[in-house]
Amino acid sequence: MISIVSAVFGYNLYQAIVHSEKSHLFLSFILMAITIYTCKKYGYKTKREKEENN
Repeated sequence: MISIVSAVFGYNLYQAIVHSEKSHLFLSFILMAITIYTCKKYGYKTKREKEENN
C-alpha cells in the first residue's frame, strides 16, 4: 500500500512540475494522509505485543 501511494505521489509531483494543468497533487496528499492514518491505526505489532494482548 505504501509503495502504491509513493508511486502515485511521485507521478503527480512530476506532473505538477512539468504539466501543472494535469496535476492531481491535492488528491495525492489526501491519499497519503489516509495511508498514514491507516498505518498508525493498524500498524506493525511485534510478537511480544501480540502475546501481551492475548
